Amino acid sequence: MAEQAWRDIADAIETKMRDGGDYEQIRGFSGKLAEHILRIAGVLTIVDDLKARSIEADALLRAAAIGDFYASEACRLFESGCISPELALAEKALHWLRSGWDEPTLSLAAIYQRGPKAVRDAKTAKRCVEILEDHGYLTRLDGAGHVVAGKPVREAWRIEREG
Repeated sequence: MAEQAWRDIADAIETKMRDGGDYEQIRGFSGKLAEHILRIAGVLTIVDDLKARSIEADALLRAAAIGDFYASEACRLFESGCISPELALAEKALHWLRSGWDEPTLSLAAIYQRGPKAVRDAKTAKRCVEILEDHGYLTRLDGAGHVVAGKPVREAWRIEREG
């Protein structure tokens, strides 16, 4: 009975490791998870009964719950270390602003005409400006009559330089 339960657990883990599965991002960890669960089940069995000769299904299911917890934590930690594609583009734009743009103000057109290649369309440039504004790197200028790179613009932002 415990042997079949372990096979079922191992099969479920394999399914979760597939593309799009819960464990796709942690294949290195989850590839050994079934074996870890079996080891944990062995420890739980000995804790329950020092003279036990075999692992029962109950210990295996408890071990699987522990394994699932650690796999969920591994997924959470993996995801917390990832940067969103939008944020990565905004970071490229910020680097360009700090290293390749000498003016104190900025317009959308300046970004999508002169900025990094990855942000050279109006939609992407606008999203980058929103992110940089939200994070305090740009401040929207009120009113009209702004000039950026010698051209009048409807919208402009002041670049908050590092101090």
